[in-house]
Amino acid sequence: MVRNTLALLLLTLLWIPLARGETFVASVDRTTLNQDEVVELTLRSDKQQFFSTPDLSPLEEHFTIVSQLQSSQFQSNNGKSVSWTDWVIKLSPKRAGFVVIPPIVLDGLATDPISLQIEKPSTSPAPKQPGAVEPIFMEGSVDLERVYVQQQILYTLRIMHSVPLFDDSKLSELKIDNAIVQSLGQPTARSEIINGVRHGIFELQYAIYPQSSGSIVIPSQQFTATAVNNRDPFNPYSGRAGKRISIRSAEIHIDVKAAPPEWDGKHWLPARALELDQQWSGDPNQLTVGDSITRTLNLKVDGLTFAQLPPIEPSEITGLNAYPDQPRNENRLSDHGIMGITTLSSAFVATQPGDYRLPALSIEWFDIESGELRKETLDEQQITVLPAVTTPVAEPNQPQPLSPEKTVPIEQPAAIVIQNESKPDNYFWQLLSALLLLLWLLTALWGWRRTTKRTEESKSESLPDHNESSAYDALLNHCKSGEDPHNFAPLLRSWLTYLLKAPAGIPVEELCQQAGSHQLKALFAHHENSLYNNSNKSPPDYKSHIPVLEQVRNAHLNSQQQETLKPLYG
Repeated sequence: MVRNTLALLLLTLLWIPLARGETFVASVDRTTLNQDEVVELTLRSDKQQFFSTPDLSPLEEHFTIVSQLQSSQFQSNNGKSVSWTDWVIKLSPKRAGFVVIPPIVLDGLATDPISLQIEKPSTSPAPKQPGAVEPIFMEGSVDLERVYVQQQILYTLRIMHSVPLFDDSKLSELKIDNAIVQSLGQPTARSEIINGVRHGIFELQYAIYPQSSGSIVIPSQQFTATAVNNRDPFNPYSGRAGKRISIRSAEIHIDVKAAPPEWDGKHWLPARALELDQQWSGDPNQLTVGDSITRTLNLKVDGLTFAQLPPIEPSEITGLNAYPDQPRNENRLSDHGIMGITTLSSAFVATQPGDYRLPALSIEWFDIESGELRKETLDEQQITVLPAVTTPVAEPNQPQPLSPEKTVPIEQPAAIVIQNESKPDNYFWQLLSALLLLLWLLTALWGWRRTTKRTEESKSESLPDHNESSAYDALLNHCKSGEDPHNFAPLLRSWLTYLLKAPAGIPVEELCQQAGSHQLKALFAHHENSLYNNSNKSPPDYKSHIPVLEQVRNAHLNSQQQETLKPLYG
């Protein structure tokens, strides 16, 4: 009995789709096309589909899905209603030859496979009448066809059209073997009259850097778009009506020469122009011990990216502590392509008096316009450091204790002799005298305590805080001993927190900023760089930090003492 019921149920389920007559079919607009062209695949279900969509993943093996559109329609005629849903998918073949559109599945229903013949694209343009211009065409050009290895090549690609286009256009990615390709900004758009017809022009530019000598090929680029046609007036669901167009540019061959044999430098720099300059934050000949000055080196090369530029090594001189920042690099667009820029800033702190010399800096490069080797040089720089002028820190005047506030003593009334001791007024006057005496004593005690408290507060505020002194002594001991460098930052943070009366938890960088000392910021940056930069193998000289720490401490303690004395003597 159970088997008969299951068999009946299975037959019923199989019969339902057949009884309803559900279908799911596929069709194409053509079966033979070029690889550059697009085929339109239409999938139709004979009912309205609101939640189900066909699985298009089988198409991705041989096709690129350019676009897809879904539409549902319903018609009623003489009491009979018909509805269907269409999916219109535009496909671009990935290869030439015999290609099959595989079955597409929707809700258990599958379409039949469709065979296509894909022809290879023609490399020669079709013959046309003299003076005729295609509605859409593309051309590529370069500024140089013979270059040196790693020299910049400017490749310009222009797409011109005299018919309006939809916004579904695509351009193939430019990839070249043994070369680095970099896009130069966003595409530009303009219009121009060509053979009496106005054309819209899209222009793209690329910088190409060949990495080996020999010959390289800039491949043909493919541009696909949909040219606008009129919509079907009898089919409001026709979507975008237009003709799919695909065009290609011509290949370009470039001859790449090796570097000239007379070049023996470390970094090969074929460029149009090279600039090397420096700026100082002050006069390098007017420094005293403890002062700091910043030197900024700028290297600009027209025709190369910053990744091709040589690194600028910071100078190190005994008696001058150097604290170099991280180099700042950028690529800037110029009239000739890319200009690579690298900037290095170094802070120098004078620790010993004397005359110092920064060595000359030279960079060799190859001038591609004259074909000559050139050298850009910064001359040797002299730095004069004078002895520090020691001015004794004036001892603040100790505030004198303030005299207690004058209080008007309340004279004790003279004893009143009453002949008649039995009168009740005698007790009243005695009680009143005792109360007035007590009030006078309380007033005198309050005035004395207030004066004493103000004197103690002024003394405590005019002297360094005990915690600050202890933290400063611990920091000095560390600088003198030069022990574990990881302890310098916690000790510096503890001392600055007491000195600046700052809340706990503020980072050391922010405390150095609040201290207002460029030297303090520079020495802490050098400390961090020595810990976490593997290329910097010279540990900082912590003993040379002591003059900077003393200068910061004296400046802040003097400022605090002056602020304290103002209300006392102002």
